[in-house]
Amino acid sequence: MRIIAHISDLHFGAVRGDLVRNLRESLLEHAPHVVAISGDLTQRARSRQFAEATSFLSSLPFPLLTVPGNHDIPLYNIYRRWTKPLAGYRRAVGDAATFYENGEVALVGLDTTKPFGWKEGRFSRRRLGRLATILERVPETDIRIVVAHHPLPSHKLAALTRTHRIDMVLTGHHHVGRHDVLAETLGTRSCLTIHAGTAVSHRLRGQDNSFNILRVERNRVDLELMLWCDGCFEAAEKHRFVRERGSWRKVEDMRA
Repeated sequence: MRIIAHISDLHFGAVRGDLVRNLRESLLEHAPHVVAISGDLTQRARSRQFAEATSFLSSLPFPLLTVPGNHDIPLYNIYRRWTKPLAGYRRAVGDAATFYENGEVALVGLDTTKPFGWKEGRFSRRRLGRLATILERVPETDIRIVVAHHPLPSHKLAALTRTHRIDMVLTGHHHVGRHDVLAETLGTRSCLTIHAGTAVSHRLRGQDNSFNILRVERNRVDLELMLWCDGCFEAAEKHRFVRERGSWRKVEDMRA
């Protein structure tokens, strides 16, 4: 079994300090094998905000996988947004933290940002081709997980699932924790999609701050939605998914 902490939409520059401290404490308590951060490290892609995000991430004694979000691109500096949209992000995070594999699970980061029309994601052939190349090198026995900021369009996700056996996608962007099983048009395969809320920002959209803890086995995933409640993060929801003949299904009995 591997434990994955899935956090998203940190938005340093628009955070609550008590949430940042409690998030770190909760992550230390869960001791995940890897932390996946699905974008929006900052609020406005400013150097000080990246420094704050980097300081927090470097305080975590776990492997990290990060991808950029639309807020990690400058909004008001049009020249930088056009010529070097991710320069600040890359200086802070680098390009090395986009792949993680440990013999049981493989996480691959997918950059979905675009300089203009920046709220929407971009899923170009070049980026998806690079993702496919990485997935070709992943052992067949691994659970294959894609991490992206924007949720993938269902038709692109269906194609990737068919051709490269994607088992799960972790995303953010909407500031609401939820999950789905994409089964349409996939034949005998399905893909589990898990979305994280905003972990520490005050920019809420109808749900309190949250993040996800996943306990992943070959044919089973246990998902805990860790929700901010009464001064700490608590497991507000628990869900189990099992895979049979390549298809995920949600089970009501957690003992199954």
